[in-house]
Amino acid sequence: MPISSDVDMSEVDRKIAQQLETSLSASQQSPLCVAFSGGLDSTVLLHALVQLAADRPLRALHINHQLQANADDWQSHCRQFCQAHAITFQAICVDTEAFQSLGPEGAARAARYQAFSENLQQNELLLTAHHADDQVETMLLALLRGSGAVGLSACAAQRPLGRGQLMRPLLDISRQQLQHYAVHHQLDWIEDPSNQSLDFDRNYLRHEVIPRLATRWPQLNTTITRSIAWQVEQSQLMAELAVIDLSQLDVDAALTCAGLSQSISTLACDQLMLLSPVRQRNVLRYWISSKGFSLPSAAVLEQIRRAAVASGIEASPCVQWGEAEIRRYRQQLYLQAPLEEHDANQCLSWSLQHNLNLPSLGMELTVDELSQQGLKLSQITQVQVRFRSGGESIRVNKRACSKDLKTVFQEFGLPPWLRSRVPLIFHQDELICVWNIVISDGY
Repeated sequence: MPISSDVDMSEVDRKIAQQLETSLSASQQSPLCVAFSGGLDSTVLLHALVQLAADRPLRALHINHQLQANADDWQSHCRQFCQAHAITFQAICVDTEAFQSLGPEGAARAARYQAFSENLQQNELLLTAHHADDQVETMLLALLRGSGAVGLSACAAQRPLGRGQLMRPLLDISRQQLQHYAVHHQLDWIEDPSNQSLDFDRNYLRHEVIPRLATRWPQLNTTITRSIAWQVEQSQLMAELAVIDLSQLDVDAALTCAGLSQSISTLACDQLMLLSPVRQRNVLRYWISSKGFSLPSAAVLEQIRRAAVASGIEASPCVQWGEAEIRRYRQQLYLQAPLEEHDANQCLSWSLQHNLNLPSLGMELTVDELSQQGLKLSQITQVQVRFRSGGESIRVNKRACSKDLKTVFQEFGLPPWLRSRVPLIFHQDELICVWNIVISDGY
C-alpha cells in the first residue's frame, strides 16, 4: 500500500514512541505483556515496543477464540512474528460458550479478558492497541445504548486487571497513523474478515455511519475525542463524590458471616437514604463497581434503590443482574455473587485427625480453627457436621435451658439466606458448635 507523500513518517514514529514513553514512564519496573491478535494495531504496538523497551521484560499473549476457520493459522503467524523479533510468545485457547448471553462480540470480549486476567503476572502491564478511532466508535456505541458518563468515557487509559494493570497507550494515535507506520516498516499483519461484516454494531458504525458523518463534520474525531475527555472528567468527579459519601456510610461494618467463604460486602442503607436520590445512585454504582461486579442497568439500579433501599425494615428483597445480586437484611444491603447450590440435608462424619473439605461451600473445616473457637477437643475424636433443618438448639452461657438456633442467628445478625450454610458440629447427637458463632457451654 503506497504511503501518501505528505505523510511525515519521522513525525508518526516520534508520536507513537512519545505516547509509549509517556504511558510507561510511571511503571518502569513492571514487565510488559502485549495483547497480540496479529492484526494491524497490535502488530504496530508490539513492533514499536521492541524498538523502544529493549531492556524490559516483554512477552506477547495471543487469545485464540476458535471462532474462525483460520484461527490456528493466525496463531501460527503470531508465533512466527514473535520468533523473528525474539519475543516470548504464549497462546491461550478460550471457549466463549459460557458468555453467549452477551452476544457474539460481547462473548468473545468477556472470554478474552477473563483469560487476560487469569494469566497476567504480578505487577505486569497488559498493553492493548486500542486507538483514537476505537475511542470514537466506543463512545457512539455507548451513546446509542443510553450509557451514562462512565460509558461515554469510552476506553479507560489504565485500570487494574488480575494481578496487574491494563494499559492502552495508543488512545491518541489514529488508525491511519498506525497503518502508515506498519507500511513504512514493512510489517505483515492479519486481516480478520469478520471486521468487514456489517452484522456487528461496531463494524456498521466504522464502515457505514462514521464515514458519512465525517463528510458533513470533518472534525468529527477531534470533537468526539474532546467530548470523551469531558466525560472522563465528569466520571472522576462522580467517583470522588462517591468516595466522600461512602466515607460517611458504614461499609462492611456488620459483616462477619460466620467465616463463610462467600465474598459479601455490606452497606448501611439507612444512612444511604439520607443522601439525595442522585447521590444514592452514584454511591451504589461506585460501591458495586469497586467490589468487582458489573454495573446494573439504569432500570435495575433504580429497582435496587427503591425496592431494596426504600423497603420496610422487615423486608428481604433480592435484586439480581448478571453475576451479582443485592439483598437486604435489617438495615444492611448485602452485595454478593449468587449462591452456589448447597445440600443442607447432608450429614458428614468428621474424624478430627484430618481436616474436612466442604466443596459445596468452597471451604475447609480445620481442627485448628475448631480449637481456636474455644472447643475443648481432648476427649473428642469424632464429630458430625450437619446444617440447619429446623428445631436445633444449643446450651450457651451456663443457661439452664438451651437457646434455639434461630435466636442465636438473629442475635449474631446472620442474614436468613446464609443460615442453612453454616456448619453445625454435633457430638453424640448434641449440638456443640455453630461454626465461628458459638460453642456449647461445657465444651
